[in-house]
Amino acid sequence: MVTHEHQPANKAAAHDAAPAPAIDPAPPLKQAPVGSDVRAFHDGPRGLQAQKTNNTGGTQQLSFTDIDATGKKNIQDAIALAKTKVTSALSDINGARSGPQAKASKYFKITGKSSDDLQAIGKVVGVYHQVLNALSSNLKFEGEKPDGNTQAYVYTGFIGLFDGAVHIHFPRFNNETADERAAILIHELSHKYAGTGDHAYLHETGKWAKMSRKDAVDNADSYCYYAVNAS
Repeated sequence: MVTHEHQPANKAAAHDAAPAPAIDPAPPLKQAPVGSDVRAFHDGPRGLQAQKTNNTGGTQQLSFTDIDATGKKNIQDAIALAKTKVTSALSDINGARSGPQAKASKYFKITGKSSDDLQAIGKVVGVYHQVLNALSSNLKFEGEKPDGNTQAYVYTGFIGLFDGAVHIHFPRFNNETADERAAILIHELSHKYAGTGDHAYLHETGKWAKMSRKDAVDNADSYCYYAVNAS
């Protein structure tokens, strides 16, 4: 079984605001393709459900296992913030179609508006729509004991068909900033529903600098930190 571990970045980078053109229509929600068993990492009472209203006016049911009241509230708040961040990220990345954007260059290696750049932007938009749809779906969360620097993980591939939960490590998750908690969910849901990988983590500066554009637009940390630094 392949593992991917995420560790939090020390601090988020500044960014330049970009115009906010119309956002492309969202593709249907789907889980990551079944290819291999991947346990994707991002560095209580049973069965209690909380209901929230999603963006379409329906009822979103969040299922929690082994997570106390503080953890549930932090997850609910992180979902709400992540929706806002991803929506802003969609506007920002669409703005990169008109020319170079420092933030797009840093996180996705998109440096201009060549056909390859525009194709990469299209992929980024698609992944963000998958994440945004997932954030409004009936998500399951399971609390886990501390495990080093690991903040959360999901299963994809064959195991993911039977374990659909986002596994959150406490109390570490509660001790993170609001932006970092939102980033954790974006990171994990990009694994679960868009099949992203862990090619480099933001704190791995050398590895990050060498990452290709192809890998950057398939990299979970690229999506979560571009989003939390969106305008």
